[in-house]
Amino acid sequence: MDAAIESGVRVHYQHRLDDVDFETKVATFVIMDPKSTEKKETTVDVHYDLLIGADGSKSKLRNLMVADKKILKDFTARTEDDSMEYQVVVLSESPFDGTNFPDRSVHSWNNKEYNAICLGFPLAKQQSNAHNEDENNNRNIKEGISRHSMLFAIVFPEGKLASFRETEDGYRAPLSALFPDVANDEGRLSEIEQQLKENQIANGGLCVWSSSLGHDGASTILLGDASSGMWPSLGQGANCALESVAVFTQCLDELSKKKNGSDEEDFWTRELVQKYNDARFEDVTAAVDLTYGGIGARKSRGRLNAPLSYKLQFVGMMLLNKLTFGLVPMPALLQVMKGKKISYSTARKYNFYYEKVIVLGSLVGTIAALSQTWSQFSCGSIGNEL
Repeated sequence: MDAAIESGVRVHYQHRLDDVDFETKVATFVIMDPKSTEKKETTVDVHYDLLIGADGSKSKLRNLMVADKKILKDFTARTEDDSMEYQVVVLSESPFDGTNFPDRSVHSWNNKEYNAICLGFPLAKQQSNAHNEDENNNRNIKEGISRHSMLFAIVFPEGKLASFRETEDGYRAPLSALFPDVANDEGRLSEIEQQLKENQIANGGLCVWSSSLGHDGASTILLGDASSGMWPSLGQGANCALESVAVFTQCLDELSKKKNGSDEEDFWTRELVQKYNDARFEDVTAAVDLTYGGIGARKSRGRLNAPLSYKLQFVGMMLLNKLTFGLVPMPALLQVMKGKKISYSTARKYNFYYEKVIVLGSLVGTIAALSQTWSQFSCGSIGNEL
């Protein structure tokens, strides 16, 4: 923010977008006076050359663009709500350090009764004071244990987490059912329960599919969740938004040399909007599709509730990946979640098309091979009898 201000950017707090005239390119902002005890508001009209909306999945700019049937009659957007709640808990030491699980592995739990899912992500051990840190390290070395902290993301249907705070048993019963691996450790279970009681409850989100990432006629661009919001179940919302900013910056740099005077301002802005949309639209749409149709909505979230066809696809790809020593890639969704270098559009093709063909083809080939072997065995047995 300091660098932006130094470069000439004017930052205005307490400004809220209220309306946009896309024909005259005038944006109306409501300004709230922070010093006023009466919550006094005023409005200001601002003429813009390029209007960028980075105002989240419930974007005011996007909604105004959808509502405009004159200049932006070809712009549309679809949203899908996920009524879920989630909380985050951090344990100072992972309960799986020193066990038979691979070091720094990600853990997941599902419970069909509560329609809940929990993901446990290992984190780097936080530094404490030098004396205690050395003492802990020496103890861990003697025990042969590499200790890390662990972050738990716990997801329940809407209203569940709040209701647990109102019951006598609190979180204890659902937590014991959700991850029995931790339920036997009273200390860790109490620590998780205490954090859940103190921490805020966050709501799910919107999956947003926009017909484009902006509009050249209205000189508008949508960034991040404003154009391509997604549920947190895939864990890619922030990553996708930051990638979009990087792509937009690259497009901006590539076109900056083409700006040769005020007469070309409108043409240059139109070209920027089109170039950014061409470069990024397929990937951001794929990211939303992967969240919505890959990880799935609340009815199918988690390995217990997932459709049988998807379970077979996932397990089949994992087996083929191991049997071919990596020649067949691991499931695309797993690659995305593990941070592998794969584009969202490529992951979408694999998840919804290629993986189904690969697994089905392998299954048919295996059945054919077994049938051929059985046929030869049967013929050989008959020949021996003759």
